[in-house]
Amino acid sequence: LKEKPLAEELSPYSKLVERLSQKLGKHLNPMKIECDKTIMMEEAHRPFVKSLVHLFRNCVDHGVESPEQRLIRGKYEMGTISCVVTAAENGWEICIQDDGAGINTPLVAKTAISKGILTQEEVNVMSADAINLLIFKDHFSTKESISELSGRGIGLGALKHELDALGGNLKLVSTEGKGTVFRFFVPTCHTEERMNGSACLGILIPIATRARSFLSDDMEIELLESDFEISKPTILPSYPYAVKIRISGAVNALFIMGFEAHALEEVSKFFVVDAQGDTAYEFMKEHVACEVANTVLGNAITNFPNKGAGVSITPPVMIGLGNPLFKNAHTNLCTTEIKTSGGAIMLALLAENTIEDRLC
Repeated sequence: LKEKPLAEELSPYSKLVERLSQKLGKHLNPMKIECDKTIMMEEAHRPFVKSLVHLFRNCVDHGVESPEQRLIRGKYEMGTISCVVTAAENGWEICIQDDGAGINTPLVAKTAISKGILTQEEVNVMSADAINLLIFKDHFSTKESISELSGRGIGLGALKHELDALGGNLKLVSTEGKGTVFRFFVPTCHTEERMNGSACLGILIPIATRARSFLSDDMEIELLESDFEISKPTILPSYPYAVKIRISGAVNALFIMGFEAHALEEVSKFFVVDAQGDTAYEFMKEHVACEVANTVLGNAITNFPNKGAGVSITPPVMIGLGNPLFKNAHTNLCTTEIKTSGGAIMLALLAENTIEDRLC
């Protein structure tokens, strides 16, 4: 894997922030980037590092106030944006901070309610930081108009997507009138380390995202939940129909897609026009399950780390999941469930190990 000093890859952002501040009439101190030269960026990190441009734009455009507003609020006319990178166990942490106005949490909550993302009852029990994290959802923006730099709700969603693909995580703390702190943990991506629990999570997220869009947009199947959650059980849930596909190369894992009977029947209507007899229809349902799993995984690969370079998959194979041998506390297993109007569909990802030999 090609590695470069992370400091070199981040250095152009200082000039970017300077140019944006001049364009927007914001007065900013020169942005200093603190990053030890021994911290290396792997090729798989490149999409995430490049997508940080959206956050720096956001800090200049949304975060730091105009000189007049800062003086009115008793602050120094010159605003500050900082970027500090520190080494962490199995990765590195990047902290990007501004001393601006902070995130308008009530406005974020109001926008989420108006877009149907949350209900008022859900907002009432959420912390301010949890509400503020909604700015990283796709197509989410509190701006009523679109400018050259912002308002489309795409940038921060793209950044979060790249972070998820790496198996990283994000923490956000914002204080009204004082500014916002963004902390990203980015794991190392060496092949032998890649498929740990957090990386399994990062791989399953783009698969689940593609599965949901394929079911709802392409097949016009009603989804009963607006989002999905990832869990880490030690036992694979039992489904009457299930498909396995081995992923190998830069990512080594096993992908499993399980269908409840009625869910598969609903999916099959998209493919099967007429099947004569129960035996023929049962065969067609198994063929459909394999086709759907193969399509979902194949289209999701480009959203894996490093755009899926060096990843290959085997043909799909039907399996049975009603076997107690699937219990394995040492397996890195992530699952999520998509609830449709016809029933549930499970997606699972297992780190490559001996569980493959247990599949029947």
